[in-house]
Amino acid sequence: VTDPAQPRIVGELPTTGLANSLWRDIKVVGHHMVVVSETINSKLQVFDLTRLRDFTSIGPAYTFSTDTLVGGFSRAHNVVVHEEDERVYVCGPNAIEGLLIYDFSEAGNPALLGSWSEAYVHDAQVVTYAGPDTAHTGRRILLASCSDDFRVLDVTDPADIVQLSIAGPDPYGYIHQGWLSEDQRFFFLGDESDESSGVVSETTTYIFDLEDLDNPQWISSYGHGTQGADHNLYTRGHFVHQSNYADGWRLLTFDPGSPDLLQAKAHFDTRPDVSGPSFDGSWSNYPYFDSGTIA
Repeated sequence: VTDPAQPRIVGELPTTGLANSLWRDIKVVGHHMVVVSETINSKLQVFDLTRLRDFTSIGPAYTFSTDTLVGGFSRAHNVVVHEEDERVYVCGPNAIEGLLIYDFSEAGNPALLGSWSEAYVHDAQVVTYAGPDTAHTGRRILLASCSDDFRVLDVTDPADIVQLSIAGPDPYGYIHQGWLSEDQRFFFLGDESDESSGVVSETTTYIFDLEDLDNPQWISSYGHGTQGADHNLYTRGHFVHQSNYADGWRLLTFDPGSPDLLQAKAHFDTRPDVSGPSFDGSWSNYPYFDSGTIA
């Protein structure tokens, strides 16, 4: 994607599961790609990205093989990583539904460090905490979206995970995913089905103040004036990048000093032929390329 106007397929990594699936998630830890899927027996696929160095010239798409297949579960919904600690968090594995935490310091032989099973985890973000709640500075904090609510967990010791708090909007549809502001004070949350279930009359983003990790406060809801369902959102600087299915990619700015908090700045509709709270359109986006290109 160096030239975004002319992307090229380098190759494909086939699933190790029994069938294909619409649901798949991919992250990178060190120089390894990790993949989970909802299809049975897909487990945790590991691919060494240094193998791509042999494919710099234009040629036919290559079919790659999996380097390592990590067991302990058959299928999972999502995977997140904490690159600083070289840890991988499998979200929603069928074995326990919550979290499985792996050490990838030796990526060829990942080790299971711990698990958490008090709630189903649909998606998560994990950070080395440097936010305003100084009682938790330096701790590994994980924000887990758990369908009914979101949980703030201290995962510093994967063998002894501590739940700090539970929060979420009420009423709600399906608490799907959220992301911290860069200063780790605010949490932007998306509910995937509040639109389709009639909880709200328009696409809505929820904003929580996490000044106290033990007591998150719901401070605002932003109505987009559209009808699409929201899916994944990410922050970079003062921007919030949202993928809202049939409404496409939405760019907002966040200003905690403004009474509006969020303001719409731009959008790109990836499926202009579809509208409403359907599952068509933009599922996710990636706004972290140094070039500023947004995938």
